[in-house]
This record gives sequence, C-alpha cells and structure tokens, in this order.
Amino acid sequence: MLVGWHVAVLGTGRWSEVHLRALTASPYCDRVTLAGRNRAAAAARAAEFPIVQHCVDDFCSVYDDPSIELVQICLPHHLHTEVAYDALQAGKHVICEKPAAIDMASFDRVVAKAEEVGRRYLVVMCQLYNPLVLRARELVDEGALGRVFLYVETGFSQHADSYRNPDDWRTRVALAGGGVLIDGGYHMVYKQLFLLGGVARPRWIMADASQLNVDPRGKPIEAIGEDYIAYTIGFDEPLRVVSSHAWTLAADAHPARRGFIAGSDATLELPTNVTEPLILRAADGTERIEDVPGPRSGVDATHACLLDYLETLATNRELQNASVAAARSALAVIFGVYKSSSLRQRITL
Repeated sequence: MLVGWHVAVLGTGRWSEVHLRALTASPYCDRVTLAGRNRAAAAARAAEFPIVQHCVDDFCSVYDDPSIELVQICLPHHLHTEVAYDALQAGKHVICEKPAAIDMASFDRVVAKAEEVGRRYLVVMCQLYNPLVLRARELVDEGALGRVFLYVETGFSQHADSYRNPDDWRTRVALAGGGVLIDGGYHMVYKQLFLLGGVARPRWIMADASQLNVDPRGKPIEAIGEDYIAYTIGFDEPLRVVSSHAWTLAADAHPARRGFIAGSDATLELPTNVTEPLILRAADGTERIEDVPGPRSGVDATHACLLDYLETLATNRELQNASVAAARSALAVIFGVYKSSSLRQRITL
C-alpha cells in the first residue's frame, strides 16, 4: 500500500476545490502542488488548503518533478486528453474530470499510453457513487421491476447567462466539445448505461441536438454548443432510453419526478432533487419507499468518488463500476448523439 503521495492538481476553478477537499481527507496524500496559469487564483485556492505546499504556473514543472505520483486534471474539456497524455508520458497516474475527451481518437490514444507506461487513468463518474443510483441498479438486477423495457429521464436548468457570456468556455464548441450533452448531460448518459448494464447493450441512437434559446432572437450561433438535447437509445432487447436535457430556461423547472424506469411488474420513480427517495410502484398500486443515506449531491458524490479512486491507486485494485470501458461507452453514446443529430437519422453504435 502506498501512502504519503505527492499529488498535483491542475486547474484552479470550482472543481479544484472539490479535489483538494478529497485530497485533504485522504490518508494517502501528504502534499499537493497546485498548477494554474492564473497565479492569483492559485494562491487564493492554496490559502484555503494547507495541504497545498507549492503553486506553479506551468504544467511542465509538474511533469518534470519525479516526486509527484499522481496528476488530477480540473481543466477545460479541450485540454483533458492532451494533459492526461503528457502526464502519463511523464510516468504519473491520472485522475481526470469529465468528459474524458472531446473526440474518441484522443481518448483511445490516452488509454493506449496508460497501458504502455503501466500507469492508471481514471475518469470521474461521480453519479456511480450516489447511493440512490446504486440502489436503483440493485433493484433492476434483483428483478424488482420485472422485465425492464423503458427508461425516461429529463433534466432542466437555468444557464442562459453562460451561453451569452463570451468568456465562458463551457459553451464554446472548440473548448467544450459541444454543449449541454457533453457537459452536464454526460452524467445522465453514463448513469443510464450503468443502470441498464445488467439488462442489455445499446445498439442505436436517434437524436436532436439544437439551440433553442442561446440567442434571445432565436438565431443559432455556430461557435456555441447546443442548449437542448433529446435522444432515444435502442438496445439489443426490447428496451428504450428516452432522455432530454435543456440548459437555458429563464428559471429552473422543478418537475414532480426526474424520470422513471418501467418494468413489466413495477415502475421505479427517480427523484428530482437529492433530498427525495426512490419510489417503487407495483402493478397492484402498492408503493415502496427506497431511501438510502449517503453522498447524493454532485459535490458529495464527487468527493466519495475521488476518495475511492485514491484508495484504488494506493492499493492497486480495480474499480468496480467506473472503469475506462464505462467511460468509453459513455463517450460512444455522446458522439453517437451528435452524429445522429447532424445526419438527421438513426445511427448504429
């Protein structure tokens, strides 16, 4: 077992704080180097966390430091694979924020490099550490729903200001790789694949990726990603996932439930917010509340995810759910959605 690691966190934005909290709580990390091109932002973040003992404004100094065992990437999407590849090449393990990549070739190149140098490459998939998601998978696998045939999920939020802010990289296709789907929608995709992973495999996609409210005048802006996504995934069994996600509502919408998984014997209702339980409704009208304690919010689930990843690296064990293969499957669906929308036709995975 490895302890006393020197870890580098690359990036000083919001999610670097979550990573630094996890490193502070982990018994495997002894000190952190924080790398960010904005020296003032790095110094401010370092002041919050005593575990940060050094700040640098270039990544090469991280790669060249033989004492650094692990690099954690909290950077804009377009930098993920480039930085991951360079860190692996330098002999570091890598934990990367989602999405793993903005194109499949770059992702495969990073995975191949990790295998070549004998280092681990882990992609954050925090919803696989949400106890409600894990319990939902158990119910599906146990047969509590009968034969699963339909999964419906929606997501809506207010991010219109981001799409109209020229300084927000998350909405720029060249930097983010797309819009709502490859950002917040990424969590829906890998979660859906996980929940149905014991039932069937995805085979085809039909999708629509559009700009509905990016510009107040209703005119599309080529450099900006989609603010609305809707897709249907077909599986190798009589099963469909029907999902939609919109990001530019004038005010947040709060539907009664976020979605459901329907089976021949029961329907499992998915909660809208982290304080609500799962509800299993049977064909005879009875219902069962499934309330599970644990890290339900995105921040809390990411914290739990990172702690497990650090233990995984320290003890050299395999991840149970959040594997590289799972990350690749999610990317395949995301890129399939974009391709289907562009071609305006159903595409085979």
